[in-house]
Amino acid sequence: MTEEEKAEQEASKTKGNKKDPPPKGKATKEEEPSAEELERIEREKAEKEEQERIKQAEWDALDEQTKLFRTAEDKFKEPSIHLQNLILVENLDKLKASLSEIEDNEENAEARKKIQDQINTV
Repeated sequence: MTEEEKAEQEASKTKGNKKDPPPKGKATKEEEPSAEELERIEREKAEKEEQERIKQAEWDALDEQTKLFRTAEDKFKEPSIHLQNLILVENLDKLKASLSEIEDNEENAEARKKIQDQINTV
């Protein structure tokens, strides 16, 4: 800014505008929550704390082996790669559908075995 612009800005502030305007995006007056809203917020907070307490109690009751299995199976706690091949999934669904269509008797046992082997190899 040049000195002239600074002087103009200072002059505009001192003329009639004693207070700075409120920043954009913020309300000039914050409304107080009503008693019902405060009660609802307290109730939700208490319910959440109760659920957390129950979960923690269940976790503390588990033995070390179960805790290990649960944390090792969590994809967010242990790094893992999960790939999904949509074509393969569709083929697998088709094989399962055809397997369910074939009656379960001795005459169709060979056909069912073939389809089941295909499912197992996929």
